[in-house]
Amino acid sequence: MEDKEFLESCLLASALHEAGHVVVNLHYKSWPDFATIEPTEEHIARVHSARLPYTYLASIAEQLADPEALLRQYSHSACAGAAAEIIREGDIEWFEPACEFIGRYDDVSISTDFGRLEICINLILKRQGNDDPEKWPLDKVSPFDVLFEELFEETIDILKSHWASVEAIEQALLKHKTLDREQLLEIYEGVESQK
Repeated sequence: MEDKEFLESCLLASALHEAGHVVVNLHYKSWPDFATIEPTEEHIARVHSARLPYTYLASIAEQLADPEALLRQYSHSACAGAAAEIIREGDIEWFEPACEFIGRYDDVSISTDFGRLEICINLILKRQGNDDPEKWPLDKVSPFDVLFEELFEETIDILKSHWASVEAIEQALLKHKTLDREQLLEIYEGVESQK
């Protein structure tokens, strides 16, 4: 009985988390190929989107017309799952969100989201000429943490402006377990057209 309850709680958390990722991607017109809460050996749940690999960003960032805008977009996408949970659960101390969520997910999924976010933050700081931790003042919050908080707040604002879509996709994932691009777009556009 406990296993069944645990599985149900994982599915509920996964559906909300993945719905957050989907909605931020759709907000930026980056169409996910699919979203699923069907667990595999590698992922509890996931959203698949054919986009530039995060590790590739470092090598092409300077060639982009507006690299910081793209890096922020990728950052919002990376932290959207956790941001959706923050909205649902209420305020969480800003410098503890990773700690709050790390116990809920396997190492692969949590390190993927926050690993991607870390790559983007470091690239943004590098572009700003502020990427040397040895030069950061010890008596202030680090530029990394300031940007981390800022990106989470921006992501929360995006999700709040599309919260009905987050909940609609969450419910559809709980019902069907996997949704393809057309289904995700249909749900999102249907909800957004009602605004």
